[in-house]
Amino acid sequence: MKSSSLKAFAGFILVVGALLYLTGQLSPLPSNGLVQNTIIVGEPVVDSKAGADKPKVQPEPEPEPELEPKSQPTPENVPEKKTIHYTYTVLATYPHNPESFTQGLEIFNGNLYEGTGLNDKSKLLLVDLETGKEIKSLRLPRAYFGEGITVFKEKIYQLTWRSRLGFIYDRETFEKTGMWTYPHEGWGLTHDDRFLIVSDGSNVIRYWDPETLEDTDFQVVREVHVKYADGKPATRLNELELIGGDIWANVWQQNKILIIDPETGFVKGIVDLQGLQQTNGKAHGDVLNGIAYSKSTESIYVTGKLWDTLYHIKINKQ
Repeated sequence: MKSSSLKAFAGFILVVGALLYLTGQLSPLPSNGLVQNTIIVGEPVVDSKAGADKPKVQPEPEPEPELEPKSQPTPENVPEKKTIHYTYTVLATYPHNPESFTQGLEIFNGNLYEGTGLNDKSKLLLVDLETGKEIKSLRLPRAYFGEGITVFKEKIYQLTWRSRLGFIYDRETFEKTGMWTYPHEGWGLTHDDRFLIVSDGSNVIRYWDPETLEDTDFQVVREVHVKYADGKPATRLNELELIGGDIWANVWQQNKILIIDPETGFVKGIVDLQGLQQTNGKAHGDVLNGIAYSKSTESIYVTGKLWDTLYHIKINKQ
């Protein structure tokens, strides 16, 4: 190439370099002649140290407002279960056979059905409520110690204590129509219009399906473990009655009745019947046992083993 042409070309390069330098797209060449930055047409050159011409940073989105957390149950805000305590008032008294060792008591169609215990003295009875006179009686075989009874769908069901054997009778005739066995002691018995409800002297209440009692694969429908407010088991549950959807239970050798939530087993009420065993200056024969409820009159009746009186009572909150 001619020298004049080279000079012209060199001048052109200098002009272009000057323009690029002035517009910021070219850094001055280092003394060693090496290029430090790569030129990208249309993009600013970023110097990481100097921070010149840094690209704009998009602002971060503001965080979503935090929702108020739902309060979780804690020992401080969970309502404490409380047991209601009751006293009683005697509304009326009726004669009761002092030779009846009462184990089960129930009212049906205005009459009193009673199951009694003791070997060679156990009976199934139909009694006139107001006079205490026997209308019908069936003695159990000598080997059996009778326990709780209940009248359900024109049948009467009766437990025995340690024989682990139950009897089924026709309600009208007292004719025995069936039997069944169970793997524990029999104490109290009632029903909820669907299942039989059974106690065995522990704190466990069991539900039985009466339709399957005589089947070889008879099984318990469900169990309820009864506990006081302090968590201790409520044992020695004896005669049972269903009143207002709750299970009422005598406690063996104690002058009180427990009112039990049938779903949870919680003792929601305690009826103190202290003093009833010794009334009008005379003492009854044995412990309190026997609860009967009339749905038609909403009346509660109680008595005891070998007592000569049946009491119609109402309960009062303390």
